Amino acid sequence: MIPPGISKVWHFLRRPWDVDQKERGMKEGEVYGFTAEEIFHLLDESGFRILYEQKFMLGMNRLTVANKNESMMGIRA
Repeated sequence: MIPPGISKVWHFLRRPWDVDQKERGMKEGEVYGFTAEEIFHLLDESGFRILYEQKFMLGMNRLTVANKNESMMGIRA
């Protein structure tokens, strides 16, 4: 997920030649991206635990892999 600041700049720069930006644009309630802290919070609130993280695209983007926390699903080890 690209952080919001980078996403806003990217969308602005692409707007002149990006058909999706011209036709769709941003609707109320849509966000330009999430900070790492927001991703962690959303995953935690939903009962997921992070397994792996990797920054890519010169560190501007982040891949986060998570799975459902078994204790949140009622599964006992």
